[in-house]
Amino acid sequence: MTCREAQALITKYVQGQLDLKMLEEFLQHINNCPDCKEELEVYYIVFNGIKRLDEDENIAVNYHTEFETQLMKSELRIKKAKKRHNVKRTIYIILCCFAVLVCSYQLGKLEDKKHVYKESGPSTYEMPYYFEDNKKTDLDQYVYDKFGIDVTNTNNTIIKQNK
Repeated sequence: MTCREAQALITKYVQGQLDLKMLEEFLQHINNCPDCKEELEVYYIVFNGIKRLDEDENIAVNYHTEFETQLMKSELRIKKAKKRHNVKRTIYIILCCFAVLVCSYQLGKLEDKKHVYKESGPSTYEMPYYFEDNKKTDLDQYVYDKFGIDVTNTNNTIIKQNK
């Protein structure tokens, strides 16, 4: 930041209107440029002196100490904002890693299940037939009429040819 740019931001700084990025650049310049810092201090004293007169407050204050305190508060504000940003970023990274681990674990479980199905061969599970033996339901009769398959017969052999 140049001196001209910093001097253009003095009013906004004194009125507390700088965003964090601009405030950081501004303070970095102010801390390295004694001329701009002196101009900022003069403007700060004049602005706050007039403000206190308007509000009928006591103006017998050490403005230099107040100015230095204000600069330290501004720097502290920037440090806190950076710390919050870093904490949020760290939490985000941890959550992303956790999500990847959970997904990897779940995919691994799916792969394990695929291997179990591949290695076990055909299923030997038999569904129990809950109806009376040799009693055909409407569905059984339809399958028999349409396809010639007797579903009540456990061999499922074709009894008659398709029509």
